[in-house]
Formats: sequence, structure tokens, C-alpha cells
Amino acid sequence: MPRTRDCDREDRRSVGRQPAAWRASCKGAMPKERLSIWKIREIMRRKWHLKMPHRAIAASVGVSVGVVSMAASRAQKAGLSWADIERLGDAELEARLYRKAVVGVGRPEPDCAWIYRELQCPNATLRVVHRAYLTRRPNGLRYTAFCERYRRWCGRRELFKER
Repeated sequence: MPRTRDCDREDRRSVGRQPAAWRASCKGAMPKERLSIWKIREIMRRKWHLKMPHRAIAASVGVSVGVVSMAASRAQKAGLSWADIERLGDAELEARLYRKAVVGVGRPEPDCAWIYRELQCPNATLRVVHRAYLTRRPNGLRYTAFCERYRRWCGRRELFKER
């Protein structure tokens, strides 16, 4: 049986007894590296200009078929054509393909003083207060971001109390 990962079948049986770092390497949990702009250009040239199939592109560029598909779908989602890719510079092409996610755009910030006052009531928890916040502002922050903002506010509040 050919080995496809760093661990083989016998190693997988003992996963529960291995260190966490080793288990993560067997599951493929490593972060993915971005493709170089040169490879993206080459993949798109072979796909759109030369009309090559994905398997042939993958073999010639030295990546997997999944990477070819992912690069093509990124370019398609960005609304790019081969002419656009030829025309754009490296930095601009990278910016169009890998747009940064903007967190919390258009979502109303919670009033942390109000949260603090609500938590003084008996049986009040952050989850209950978050539900009340969402009834007032349906497009508000999700629970994790809500708690993170409140905890950050509490930390700053403690700094001012000490002075």
C-alpha cells in the first residue's frame, strides 16, 4: 500500500496515544500556503488560453488537480478573464484573488455599558444578553464577536479603575 501521508495504517490505529502535534499532521490540519502568482498565471494560461484539461495542467505545473480547480474558481469568482490576468500586475492580481475578509462590516457595535448593567440582573448570562441584543438589532454581531468585544471593554475598564 503506497504511503500518501506521513502516517500509515498502523500509525492511524494508535492516533489516540500519540502527541497532539503528530495527530494534527496525520489529519492534514496544516495551514495551506498560497500559490505563487507565477503558478496562478501559468495555471490560468494553460486553462483559458491553451484549453488544457485540469489533469494535464496539474502534471505540467506540479500541483494537484484540486489546486488547479481552486485557482480557476478563485479567478472566476473574482470575475477575471485571461486578458485581465495578462494585463494586471502581480500585486493587483493577488489583491483581486485573495481579498481580505472584512469583519463586522455593517453590524452594529454592542453598547458594553448596557451589557454590564444587564449582567447585574439575577440569572443574566452573556448568552441571554446576546439574545436580547439580537432582538433589538437582528443584524448584530454573532455570539463570539459579541463576547470578545465585551471582554475587551471589561479589560480596558479595569485599567482605568486601577489608576
